[in-house]
Amino acid sequence: MAYEVVWSDPAKENYRNRIADLMNAGGDGAADRFAEAIFKKTTLLERNPYIGVRSEFITSLRRLLVDDRYALFYTVLRNEVIVLNLADTRRFRGKW
Repeated sequence: MAYEVVWSDPAKENYRNRIADLMNAGGDGAADRFAEAIFKKTTLLERNPYIGVRSEFITSLRRLLVDDRYALFYTVLRNEVIVLNLADTRRFRGKW
């Protein structure tokens, strides 16, 4: 069964901000590579929604790394994967 990936408004805003930052700093190539990495991860989540690491504190929350710096934080509800946030993982050192 394929799940539908749904982005929350804060996650969409963080994605747009990250793409804008990459375009300003590294040009279209860096932004395109990041967008492609996001696309691959969301496609993976459509087929394997429980692949992310579960939080120790909020068991319904999962984290899937996009690259060495960013992660998707999401939950699975019925047949949807709800992306709650796209965050810089440097903020989440240690337990989350």
